Amino acid sequence: MQKTFKPDAGSLLAVLLIVALVLTSLFFAFRTPQVADAGSLEGDYATTTTSSFASSTATTQLKGIPGALGNVVVSSSSPATTYSQFTFYDATSTMATSSSRVLARFSASSVAAGTYIFDAAFSYGLKLEVPAGYDGNATITWR
Repeated sequence: MQKTFKPDAGSLLAVLLIVALVLTSLFFAFRTPQVADAGSLEGDYATTTTSSFASSTATTQLKGIPGALGNVVVSSSSPATTYSQFTFYDATSTMATSSSRVLARFSASSVAAGTYIFDAAFSYGLKLEVPAGYDGNATITWR
């Protein structure tokens, strides 16, 4: 006599959960970030200055969702003691800058005072890195 397999409710639930996890992971694995172009973003620009970050080399998350880097107004620049640049990354607070897309990099020793217009869209967030010892001054806008 042949035995028939009759799954119990626990087995069916386990299989259903595994299928749901696989489908969810596939959804997120093949998802591309949706970013509006910089011209279609609404809202006012937010702003900060580099002098407010100059005490130590660190990254600061300026915005944690998609948006656009507006412009950078360099009013003065001075070489840093450790390395002479400040950098903008397309990254979230949990993403390493070493694997993030560079939006803009300003070399303190060669950037002239002036306004640099970007309107560059970012997909993940806007992260700023200013080196220790940098005592130049720049104003950054984003939305």
